[in-house]
Amino acid sequence: MWKASRHLYYIFVFLRLVIILTSTSYIHPDEFFQNIEIAIDDVFNPSKQSHLARAWEWNPTKPHQIFAVGNGPIRSIVPVWLTSHVALNLLKFLNRWNLIKLSTRSLVIAPRLALFPLSCLVDYCAFRLTKSQSIRLLLASSPFSLLFLCRTFSNSLESILFTLILTLSLSIHPHRLSKSSVALLTFLNVLTLWVRVTYLAFALPVVLWFGYTRLIRSPSLLTTAVLSALFSVVALTLVDSFYFHRWPCITPLEFLIYNLDRRNLALHGTHPYWLHLLINGPIAFGPALWLAGWYGIRIKMSSTILVKLSALSLCSGVLVLSLQPHQEPRFLLPLGLPLAVLGSQVLRKNTWPFRNGFWTVHLIHSIVIVALFGYLHQAGLETALQALPPEARTLISYKTFDVPSTLITTAQLDNVENLRGSSKKHLMARLCDLKIDEACLLSPRWAIDLDDENWLVLAWSSSIPHLDLDRLDEIWNAGFQRSGMALWRINQNITNSAYCLQKQLV
Repeated sequence: MWKASRHLYYIFVFLRLVIILTSTSYIHPDEFFQNIEIAIDDVFNPSKQSHLARAWEWNPTKPHQIFAVGNGPIRSIVPVWLTSHVALNLLKFLNRWNLIKLSTRSLVIAPRLALFPLSCLVDYCAFRLTKSQSIRLLLASSPFSLLFLCRTFSNSLESILFTLILTLSLSIHPHRLSKSSVALLTFLNVLTLWVRVTYLAFALPVVLWFGYTRLIRSPSLLTTAVLSALFSVVALTLVDSFYFHRWPCITPLEFLIYNLDRRNLALHGTHPYWLHLLINGPIAFGPALWLAGWYGIRIKMSSTILVKLSALSLCSGVLVLSLQPHQEPRFLLPLGLPLAVLGSQVLRKNTWPFRNGFWTVHLIHSIVIVALFGYLHQAGLETALQALPPEARTLISYKTFDVPSTLITTAQLDNVENLRGSSKKHLMARLCDLKIDEACLLSPRWAIDLDDENWLVLAWSSSIPHLDLDRLDEIWNAGFQRSGMALWRINQNITNSAYCLQKQLV
C-alpha cells in the first residue's frame, strides 16, 4: 500500500508538470498583471522609463513623494524577483545563446516552471511533518497542487512560504533552537507578509504557539526575533523604496489601507460573507477534502500539535478572510496542508467504503476543475497573441480578459485597447476609427454576430472552446463551431457598414 501510494504520488507530480507545459487557460488577470507583466518589463525593457502600462497596484497615485504613507503601490517587487525575475533572466540568457526562442508561450511557461520545484517543496514539507503518503497524495491530487500552486499568483508563493514556515516551526527541537534558526524563521514570516498581508490570518496560531513555547522563556531568543523582525522590515522597505523611488514604501501597509476601504473593494466586486466557506473552498480543494477538513476539527483526533495548529489555521484563515467582502478561491490556497492533515484524520477513522467514496469524489472534482480552469477558461488567448501579424500596430480585445501586452512578441504594438464587455455598437464604432491595415480584433467567435463577420476577415481561430463563465448563454447559442477564440483583420468594406456611415453622419 505504501509503495502504491508513492507511485501514485509521482504520477500526480508528473501530471502537474504536464499541465504546466500544456495548459491553455487564463485563470485570472492577476496571474499576469501582478507578476509576469512586471517581470517582463524589468528583464527585457530595463531602460524603459514609463510604467504607465502597468496595473494600478504598481502605480502610486503620488509618485516620487517623500515621507508619504497611503496612495502608494500596494505590491512589493520582492515576490516578483523571487519567482518570475529568476525564470525570465534564465530565459533571456538561453535566448541570447539561441537555445530557446522568445515567444508568448515561453514567457508564460518559464515563471510557472520556476514555481514547479517550489510546489514539490510543499509536498516534501507535508511528508517531513507527517511521514504520511496519504497526506502527500491528498495534496498532489487536488487542484491546489495540480493547477493553482504553479500559477504566478501571490497566493501561490504565500502558500509555499506558509507551508515552509509551519514545517520549520514544528521540526526544530526546543533544545536545539538557535539564534540563527529564530532569525531565519522571523525573516520568512516578515517576507511572507510582504508577499501578502493575509498570510497573518493563516499563520497567527503558528506564530503565537511558537512565540509562547519557544521564545517567551528565552530573553536572548526573543531579542533575536525582535531585532530580526526590525531588520527584515527595514530591508524590505528599502528594497521597495529604491524600486518605486518613494520613501517610505511599506507595501503591506499600503495594501491594508487600500483594502480596508470598502469603496475600493466595490470596484473589484463584493461578495457575500459565506462565499469562502460554501463555494470557494470546495472549488479550490474539492468538496470531499473541504468537508473532511472541517469535520476533522470536531471529531476526537490524536492531540498532536500539528493537528491542533491545522485546525486553528483553518478556522482563523476562513474567519478573517470572510470578513472581507471581496473573495476569490485562490485566497484560500495557504490552507492546503492544514486541510490535508485534518482530512487524513477523517479518512483514517472511517471504513473502506467511505474512503473509496471520498477518493472518487475528490478525483472527479480534480479532473473537472483542471479541465475547466486549466484548459477551457479563457482558452486560446495566449495562442492568438502568437498569431498576431508583424504589421499590426493596434489590438482591440473584446469580451475577453485584458490582454497582457508584454506577452506579444510577434508585433510592435502602439496600442492595446481592452473593450471587455462593451456593446456591439461601441465595438463596431471603434473599429471604424482604426487604420484598417494596422488593426486587429481579438475576441471569441461567439461574441461576433454572423452579420458583423462580413466586415471582418478571420485571420486565426482556435479549435479549443473559449469558456467564459459569465457568458455561458452566448456560447451555447453560438454553437460549438463558433466557440473558440479568434483573431480578425478588418475588411476594407467596413467603411460601407451602417456603423461607419452613421458615425460619419454624426
